[in-house]
Amino acid sequence: MTAPSPVPTPDPFGLTQPQPPLPQYDASPPPPVTVSIEDAQAAAARATRTAVAARSVDITLTDGRVLGMRYGMAGVAALEEEFGGLGEVAEAFQLLQGGKGKVFTAIIGLVGAGLAHHGITKAEVIRHDLLDLNRIMEYGEAAAEAFNRAFPAPADAAGEAPGQPAP
Repeated sequence: MTAPSPVPTPDPFGLTQPQPPLPQYDASPPPPVTVSIEDAQAAAARATRTAVAARSVDITLTDGRVLGMRYGMAGVAALEEEFGGLGEVAEAFQLLQGGKGKVFTAIIGLVGAGLAHHGITKAEVIRHDLLDLNRIMEYGEAAAEAFNRAFPAPADAAGEAPGQPAP
């Protein structure tokens, strides 16, 4: 008695069919990318300048210079020194909105702190008369914008981008 021959079954995945040969890949490591330390440092500095510039708000001083006002670590430290703390800084911004009290003193302090990264202090703003009285509200608005850029609000559940108002 002979063994029954197996019943051929279809091969839906083509596993028993002859397969084309696999491509041959070069397993050697790629050539090293050489970047000098100077080039890497320059690229990092460019990226930092770009990020910092995005947080800056330009203002025009009476001497004709257009400088970016921003609140980095030096600016925030100057704000705390000037106003006593970040809570008092918020009160200074509220003072600007109300237009009552020492508005000019607040703006001079805010601008001086916002220009700290340029080496300009509140005392220099006063001594060199760097603020134009006709632009005083511009300076206040620029200070508020720079402060908002330094401390952006997180996106809320509706999906707005940080610092963007709801539509």
